[in-house]
Amino acid sequence: PDRGYALSIRGAAREIAGALDLNFIDPVTHAKALEFKENGGATPIKISDGAMVAYLRSLDNFNPKAPSPIWLSRRVEKVGMRSISLAVDVTNYVMIELGQPFDPIAIAKNSRRHKLSTEASRRLERGVDPSLAEFASGRAAELMIALGGATYVGTSVSGEARYPSLIDLDPKYVNDRLGTELSTEVIEKALTTVGCDVNTKSWKVDPPSWRGDLQIPADLVEEVARIVGYDQIPSVLPRSPYAATLTPVQLRRRTIAAALAARGLTEVQNFPFVAESTMKTLNYTGERAATFRIANPMSEETPLMRTHLIPGLIGAAQRNLSRGARDFALFEIGAIFRNTTKLVDGIFPTLGVKPDAATIKAIFESVPPQPIHLGAIFVGKITGDNWRTKARNYEWADAIAEAQTVLDLCGLSYTVERSDFAPWHPGRCAELLVDGKAVAHAGELHPRVCKIGDGKISLAFTLSFRAPDRTLTGEEISAAREAAVANASKLYGATVRS
Repeated sequence: PDRGYALSIRGAAREIAGALDLNFIDPVTHAKALEFKENGGATPIKISDGAMVAYLRSLDNFNPKAPSPIWLSRRVEKVGMRSISLAVDVTNYVMIELGQPFDPIAIAKNSRRHKLSTEASRRLERGVDPSLAEFASGRAAELMIALGGATYVGTSVSGEARYPSLIDLDPKYVNDRLGTELSTEVIEKALTTVGCDVNTKSWKVDPPSWRGDLQIPADLVEEVARIVGYDQIPSVLPRSPYAATLTPVQLRRRTIAAALAARGLTEVQNFPFVAESTMKTLNYTGERAATFRIANPMSEETPLMRTHLIPGLIGAAQRNLSRGARDFALFEIGAIFRNTTKLVDGIFPTLGVKPDAATIKAIFESVPPQPIHLGAIFVGKITGDNWRTKARNYEWADAIAEAQTVLDLCGLSYTVERSDFAPWHPGRCAELLVDGKAVAHAGELHPRVCKIGDGKISLAFTLSFRAPDRTLTGEEISAAREAAVANASKLYGATVRS
């Protein structure tokens, strides 16, 4: 359904014939047989942009008031379009019957620029048969002559249709990719069914004019699989000379994540974007303030790449608190982005061959460093009240203990020292060092960072409105809700959360 050639009676019939192994009679055969006597005086045409080939059929004496016959208007309406006039109905009918060609990229750009998707653009932007310009225009001219009393004047042509190139295909390549043992006859029949011409001596495949998407052998393999049937392809895991193992970095990351989850923390994945106000609130300076501004951010409120995981974790904590959660622990493992090295311009190597070592090195130098960090945040109580123990709030020492647990899992020797480091609370922050280098900070966040409003807390209430004898109207419910808000404001100075 997402292919331009299939969005027509011609294309659908070809697909059904291939699926049910039936003979397919191409309706274009009739259009190819049309002959028009040239009377001279055809309107000239010249393509300047947006199409590869155009046919302009000049007609005279067409009766614009001639009604569309019932068979024509009904067929147009059956596919979801309105019957408007004979000329419009004929062109729509031919589009549905055969499909029509213009340039997919140009059509797609115009459709999106004007925010207008039509029956024609839906087909054209997906690409259809460029050879149809001649035959679809001839078919439309035939119908307008027969139904509208028009006389043929002449035809002008501009441009030249471009067709897919020949593809060299090895039948063994097909079976290697699909894990099958299909015979050459089956492969040839499958490709012929979709419209390809196959030379079984040289195995050069000529894709049909309406399949501009068939460009490499892998494209043909997909068509063979589709026609033969995916259910006929065995589910066999391909053999590999290499054992599937994790890299040391992957193994470390998985071990740490599993250990933290086992200790009751929940893993989250946040967007790597932050707001400028957040950076200022957390008092980031130096490297942690050296960020990148996104050229086309998903939101204008968060145009910066994160330089730390803490902002995203604080945001996740805020969302959980606003939804009624009070006691939880979250952690995240992800990349951060710091604008600390001068980057070279982007490198775009030639496709098809592996770049040399120097080019690969230049490619990596053109992207910012993206080290993987681990962050965690603890909110509320560490355990719930039960018969065995009494609940207590998380303390800054708990955060330091968890950071030590991570370093222990990595088999690292470290020392713990006192630190005053934003955005942590002065005197309640520790720095963990390996070989004299700070690798982690943990502690209690600064009160300035933790403050959801000034001396206020956020509460959520569910109100149910019912009447014993009837269904309340929207106006009555709104009035009752506003009365509840007004009463809360009067008694406690509360305001509705924005």
